[in-house]
Amino acid sequence: MVQKILILAANPKDATRLLLDEEIREIQEGLRRSKRRQGFEITSTWAVRTDDLFRGLLDREPQIVHFLGHGAEEGLALEDETGKTSVVSAEILANLFKLFADRVDCVLLDGCYSQIQATAIAQYIPYVIGTNHAIGDRAALQFAIAFYDVLGAGYPIESAYKFSCNAIQLEGIPEYLTPVLIKRGEVKLQQYEQVLKHYEEEFSKAVQQEYPLSQETRYRCDRFSSVLGIRNEDLKAIETRIEDIEEIRLAINNQSIRDFQRLAQAIMRQMRATDLTLITSPYFSNGSLWEITLPETGLQLPTQNAIFYLSREKDCTQHDRLKQITQQRNGAFLIFASVIDKCPHGLSPLQVIWFSPSSLTEMIVVPENNLLFWLARFLFGQINVVALPGMLPYKTRGIAKLFFGRENELARITSGEQRGGIIIGAHRSGKTSFLEKLKRKLQKREWKVIGPLTFFDFQSFFKDTLELLGKDFSIGMSLEDWSSALKAYSKNKQESRLVFLLDEVDRMIQKDLNSGSNLGHMMRALQNEGYCEFFLAGHAKLREAITIEGGPFRNFAEEMTLTGLTKEAAKDLIQRPMKLLGFEVDENQAYRIYEGTAGVAVLIQEFCLQLLDELRQSDVSEISDPMIEEIEQSPDFLDIVLEHYRYAQTWDSMAITLLTAIKGEVKRSDITEVFKHHGIIISRDKLDIALDFLKQFGVLQKLKNARFRILSGYLIDAIKANDPHSLLESELDKGRAE
Repeated sequence: MVQKILILAANPKDATRLLLDEEIREIQEGLRRSKRRQGFEITSTWAVRTDDLFRGLLDREPQIVHFLGHGAEEGLALEDETGKTSVVSAEILANLFKLFADRVDCVLLDGCYSQIQATAIAQYIPYVIGTNHAIGDRAALQFAIAFYDVLGAGYPIESAYKFSCNAIQLEGIPEYLTPVLIKRGEVKLQQYEQVLKHYEEEFSKAVQQEYPLSQETRYRCDRFSSVLGIRNEDLKAIETRIEDIEEIRLAINNQSIRDFQRLAQAIMRQMRATDLTLITSPYFSNGSLWEITLPETGLQLPTQNAIFYLSREKDCTQHDRLKQITQQRNGAFLIFASVIDKCPHGLSPLQVIWFSPSSLTEMIVVPENNLLFWLARFLFGQINVVALPGMLPYKTRGIAKLFFGRENELARITSGEQRGGIIIGAHRSGKTSFLEKLKRKLQKREWKVIGPLTFFDFQSFFKDTLELLGKDFSIGMSLEDWSSALKAYSKNKQESRLVFLLDEVDRMIQKDLNSGSNLGHMMRALQNEGYCEFFLAGHAKLREAITIEGGPFRNFAEEMTLTGLTKEAAKDLIQRPMKLLGFEVDENQAYRIYEGTAGVAVLIQEFCLQLLDELRQSDVSEISDPMIEEIEQSPDFLDIVLEHYRYAQTWDSMAITLLTAIKGEVKRSDITEVFKHHGIIISRDKLDIALDFLKQFGVLQKLKNARFRILSGYLIDAIKANDPHSLLESELDKGRAE
């Protein structure tokens, strides 16, 4: 089948002269040389006018249409009756090619800035090639020659496009990225984003010149967006955002409000509030008072509900009424916005977030993709310091959802056919988050997972476990009744394993020990007989329980101790909530904190809390290295570090910790010699137990040369800041007293 190529050339006399004749000659010569030259029929038309376009497409019935000439963002430059420029818009071109969509396979537009026209035409034509910038004669010529050379060699259009871009590059011409290929139904995301950006720039210019827009300007913008092929939802988002910004800017500049409702909505939309509900009141200007839902940010707010109030008054006389409305509607926050520089004093005890003219101005110039980060940082600086600590992500239950990173431990405790698990860790070491992650993983296996539950007493434990299974509970239920109910449930649900996740089990273990360990033995029997299984998370009592020979929790299940996070997980814990609050911790700073804390989650959280406090007090938005160093040397933080590492330590393990911090590295012989010098003989078994504990809990690291060192740099600093020799002497005194 012969492919017909129609070349349309226009070089208006009032425009820069182009080498179009040379380009056409090279194209024709290239096709004559090709091995498939019999498969092409090429015709060209000069001095093309608008009616020539339609006539050429109708008479020649081409599969490939190639336009040579000038282009601009407004359209392609053809000629009028006098030979001068006549611009044809993208809209007209798209509508024309729509009529020939079943015949034309490819359109080439080598005029400058023709990507807009190409995008419009690509709604109907399979392949359209345009340019995203101005393109010189040499680049256009090289592209055209190579395109038809490759096409004549039997390659498809996409390959011809790639070869042609490469041909420009081989000639050393920097414009090899200027031609762009757009396929029907597959406008590339990058290209579409460029189109959106282009329209946003043009619409913003129009709004800045004339707001509100006149009917004529509005019509012109509508036509332009239609030509560009912008989706309605994207169009609305762009225009609303730009109009909102202009509305806010004008109100601030004029210190006046022409339309309360329009301005209030603009501010609320800009701050990403949702569920905007107007509150009507005879005491407030119509459209000034709203109930809203605040957006999710890095702050863990007690409620996302708030009351938004837009004020123009210079003296706030409505404080009591605002308090009453906020309290009645269960709003924890009052968002008070003003276009005049007047702070709303006297609203205590409410949480007042004040959007002053300067903060509103700052908000509307923040890039859209950074707006929520800015808002989080703004709220962080506005919320009352007394209420703030409980709202930080490092201090709330949200931490279990935000962070994890123990994938290796999770895989180990759920691999194979073993049943249940023991998870041991210090306070806030990540046990709860581990159980939450474990729950999601086990549920994917379609197992029945109950918990995590926290033990308070036997009867509430029986009640919680049975009611969640839909089983009856009666006051005074015996341990045997509880066990029988679980067995009955498991027998009826044989296709699914029943799993209990129990958190903070130290209280349960202590009460069970006091009553003869019957619950522990019953749990062990239920697990061994396959009725259900238990994953237990706890502290010192659980660690002690698994060492008791003959005890119910000895060899109960796979055992795991949670120590420091991996480097990547620790960096995530450091950087992600800070980012959500609008602050950046760079890679070097994050690694420094990770090294200092040895990845211990609770120490990372405490460090970041102190860092946030420093940021708030200094009222800066940049985290500096001196700020990091100040916290590293803070006595308050170092005390927290030392207290954390005292967890579950005996005198001998603590003495080894102190000795290692003093010396930097120690061998077993160093430890025994120091102990002996102080009149203490430590057995090999007892030394092994102490060293194993310190390694297991991430206090010490064993090096290749049989030496030990402390993992946490901050622990070394904390010990040295507290007279380590006196501390060591105190621990050794305890050993001598035994």
